[in-house]
Amino acid sequence: MAEDISSIVSGLIDSVSLAVDSLPYQSLIVALVLVGSYLVVAIGTMLFLSGEWLLRRRDESLTTRFQNFIAYKIQENTSPENISKVIQKAPFLFMDAFIRIESQVRLPDTQRERIEAALLALRFDIVLIRELSRRAVNRRCRAAVQLAYIPSTAAAATLAHRLQYEASTQVKLRIVFALVRTRCIQSIPSILDSLQGSHRTYQNQVSALLQELAYDVAEFLPVMFNRTEPELQRVFVRTAGSVPTPQMQSYLMHLVQQADRDVAHEALSTLVGC
Repeated sequence: MAEDISSIVSGLIDSVSLAVDSLPYQSLIVALVLVGSYLVVAIGTMLFLSGEWLLRRRDESLTTRFQNFIAYKIQENTSPENISKVIQKAPFLFMDAFIRIESQVRLPDTQRERIEAALLALRFDIVLIRELSRRAVNRRCRAAVQLAYIPSTAAAATLAHRLQYEASTQVKLRIVFALVRTRCIQSIPSILDSLQGSHRTYQNQVSALLQELAYDVAEFLPVMFNRTEPELQRVFVRTAGSVPTPQMQSYLMHLVQQADRDVAHEALSTLVGC
């Protein structure tokens, strides 16, 4: 960090020195003004970079403290009210810590439920719902991911609605993750509709996420049976590999005969493997 700042200042001073050397004596005042301007820029850059570094260090420290609190301090007799007081110090960072732990080990149900109750008592799900409308993509992404860890009915409905008109593929993918993780079964048609006209990478990622709800996805086959979009057909082909029911096998045979070449080939490969 210090080396980066030093190199910036050194480069600015070298540039100013070259400018001064090339000027006539009578223009020395102008050169001094330039020196002052460059120094102001250098100092401003140093302060900005230092501030960014200090903020990162502070956030890392708080997140670590939150992780220790979640892992070791929450007991069976810890009330949601006491947990709420800790969350209020930095709720977004608390959620980061909570997600890191939940991604590595599954917390005991009672412990996790107390945290969820505290988050809902603070109406943090409503805060995150508002974040979904922010202009910055990274803020919308963060909100979608964090909502995946809060059992909120309002959040599930908002996520499913937001998926219909969200422009960013990054945000859409995280919305799908949230809906799948919270097992929002009624959102499956919206998730499937989001595949239309999308990039193949997004289709593959969504299809992989939906395998967590494979049996639930299979329940929607009668409604989707006659849909001809290859994006939707591929999801059901992949689902058939996990749910090899007679109905799914019949659908695969239908695709072999009716779908376009690529989908028909995938359907045949899955059918042979069933």
